[in-house]
Amino acid sequence: MTSKQLVLITLIVVVILTGIFVITTVPVLAGQPQLVAPTAVCTVPPKPTQVPPTAVPPTSVPPTEVQPTQVPPATSTNTGGESTVVPPTSTTVPVATNTSAAPGSTPIPPTNVPPTNSPGGVSATTVPATKVPPSGVELPSLGGGVSSRWTPIHVSSSVCVDWLVYHTNQTGDWEIFRLGNTATVSNNISVNLSKGIGQGIDDIGPSLSPDRAWITFTSNRDGNWEIYVASTDGQSQRRMTFHNATSIDPVWSPNGVNIAYTSNYQGNLDLYMFNVQTGHETRLTTGSSVNNNAAWSPDSQSIAYEVVKNGRSQIYEANVATHKTTLLSDGQGSDVNPTYSPTGKQIAFISSRNSIETTLYVMNRDGSKAQAISQTGLSALNHSWSPDGTLIAYQAQKGSDLGVYVYQFATGKTRRVTDTQSANYAPTWFCHGNTLVFTSDVNGNPNLFSVAALPIDAASIDVANEATQLTTNKLADQYAAASPFEEDASSFGPQNALELPTLGGEADNNNDKTCGKAVPVDVTGGGVGFPVISTNNCSK
Repeated sequence: MTSKQLVLITLIVVVILTGIFVITTVPVLAGQPQLVAPTAVCTVPPKPTQVPPTAVPPTSVPPTEVQPTQVPPATSTNTGGESTVVPPTSTTVPVATNTSAAPGSTPIPPTNVPPTNSPGGVSATTVPATKVPPSGVELPSLGGGVSSRWTPIHVSSSVCVDWLVYHTNQTGDWEIFRLGNTATVSNNISVNLSKGIGQGIDDIGPSLSPDRAWITFTSNRDGNWEIYVASTDGQSQRRMTFHNATSIDPVWSPNGVNIAYTSNYQGNLDLYMFNVQTGHETRLTTGSSVNNNAAWSPDSQSIAYEVVKNGRSQIYEANVATHKTTLLSDGQGSDVNPTYSPTGKQIAFISSRNSIETTLYVMNRDGSKAQAISQTGLSALNHSWSPDGTLIAYQAQKGSDLGVYVYQFATGKTRRVTDTQSANYAPTWFCHGNTLVFTSDVNGNPNLFSVAALPIDAASIDVANEATQLTTNKLADQYAAASPFEEDASSFGPQNALELPTLGGEADNNNDKTCGKAVPVDVTGGGVGFPVISTNNCSK
């Protein structure tokens, strides 16, 4: 091999080795920019998978078009506890309801709310519409009546006022008016307390609350006899019972918590008690006999009442907490209209025992030592204890002679207060002192008069000239309530032809003995007759 050939081979080897060195060292030069030719990548989208659609019901509530409800403004109403209809609501879609509408407002019509679709095709449950009044606590329904709501009444302590309430027909029906001023209302404003005005609409039998802020009374303004309450300023009237029956003769308890009344809405004529603070009703008596004419004891723990069986009335006492009853009558005759003395130690009542006339008796609270105190030969009725319990007034009649008498317990003496020249009846008292208030026909129509009951030895007064006339209506103002705070005379009615009316309103010219039938008995001087409510055939 020549030297030239050797040099050539050496050069070739060097070149080859240099290329290998460059190739193996390029990756190490990380800090040097490198030109990388763009690579064209052809991305083919995957073929979509065909998933069959699944039927899924909508979970949202379809839009509901609710028309606005026009609710008229509150107006003066005769039924303060009237119900408001609440529209049906869905259990899954609550609907706002108007629970603050004023009493007597127009019922809100039901709103159609479609049910919500739920999985499985089950429709939402719809709650049926119910009747609720605008506000207050729920009033439990006895005997299947419509449940209601009651706005609580909280009565304060007993007070003595210088005004009274009475019946009048000067509006063309019978209303309960206030005579005299309250602390906040003058005499010429809102003297009509019951406001059940209308042909054939009558409000009777008031009983005052101890604080004299309210009265309770009976009215037929809603088609049957029910119990109502009204404020003594004349601004509020509210329906208390919703029985669709004959509910009558309410009387407020001395502690202001309860109102006792008589009703046949569970079949028999029985006594019930309504708590004005809670709206809860309690049935006090049961059985097949007629139980009526409740009177409260001064401590509000007991009620004296009549039980009528086989045509004879006997007096019982019931404890309102335990419902334990005690017979007080002796069974010798019919005993009616029990009233407690202010101390609660005695009970006065009218009886036919030992006499053909009705006689006023007083007995101990346990029924012992019954003593006749009205004059013999006279028919006594409508007795009333004086505020201090030392006197008791009553009306008594013989033939056409009807007058007011007073008995004094300390002396055992009786005074005939009114003269024989006119019919005078239904005595009661102002709560201060010994001033009597009574009804007299001396001017040709019933009006209210007052006179001092004492001295007990004083002669009878000439009513026309010596008594103080309190009302001057040309029709009839009669049957006042002041003290005691229950008025009883309306249960017997006016003096028809100067004869004592039959108890319970049996005297009916048409011989209609329907339970709750109002027998209009004529009053002296004209005007609409006074309604005496029949309690015959009230038990089923």
